[in-house]
Amino acid sequence: MRISDYPFTQEAAEAVRGKNISLDSLLYRSLFQAVRSRAAERLRGAIGEAIPEGGAKSESEQLFELLSYPLARVMVSCLNDPLLLRRYALAEAKLAFKRMQQEKEGLVVLANDLGINPQGPGPWKIHFSEYIRAAYRMRSPKWKLTNRDLADGYLTVTDVELRRLLEEAIRERVLRGLPVPVDEGLCQSLEEYLAPARRELEALAARQKMDLGEVREGAFPPCIKKMLDDVSRGTNLAHSARFALVSFLLQINMTPGGGDRPLCRQPGLRPGPHPLPGGAHRRSDRNPL
Repeated sequence: MRISDYPFTQEAAEAVRGKNISLDSLLYRSLFQAVRSRAAERLRGAIGEAIPEGGAKSESEQLFELLSYPLARVMVSCLNDPLLLRRYALAEAKLAFKRMQQEKEGLVVLANDLGINPQGPGPWKIHFSEYIRAAYRMRSPKWKLTNRDLADGYLTVTDVELRRLLEEAIRERVLRGLPVPVDEGLCQSLEEYLAPARRELEALAARQKMDLGEVREGAFPPCIKKMLDDVSRGTNLAHSARFALVSFLLQINMTPGGGDRPLCRQPGLRPGPHPLPGGAHRRSDRNPL
């Protein structure tokens, strides 16, 4: 298993620390131009279809591939967009999943690094606690613990299923800790790489904001219609109900404060173009990073 193929592992992190290469060197030295370019490629691949394969073969190319991962995390953190954070973690996981198809003995080593200890050879036995940590976000019924054979605390997964579990564990690990703390000067030094990515991210957000056509309140779910009726009568909604109502309206591209702005009369909601539920309780001193 090449650690440059899985730069999110603990072994990879130790290898990077062992090189004693400063962040300033990665940012400014011409020697590491290829690292900066590859990091930007990872970033833009997350915004686009996928992170392309790096094609690292020589020892120096593998080192640059390894170093591009932490620098890509810095770039992602400079943009600090929730959509990008999720897409980046998913893109890194998918790239690793693609590389996993070539792994045999290294698959167990990777699994162990991710906190999963398969017992094999396959089909693999996995402890249910490790399985739940990796599979709890998977929606397909086949991943539900109640639909798996369980004996003595262990369940069986196929080789394909193990790789899919590792992909999800990788996504969680990559996302954990993002965004990393970055300062304005650091991000400014990366602007030539961030500017194109920022434009692509804005275009992606615009494409995802679909025109849902005419909104007919008669088609709303009964609970939403009930909350709207209560608001129109001046009834104060619970904080959880306000949050659900505003989330629903934003999801269908409606402005909660539109029309006669009935939600602005709710306690804790200030008039404005985009009122939020519970506005009086927002932490203004929270660190955005």
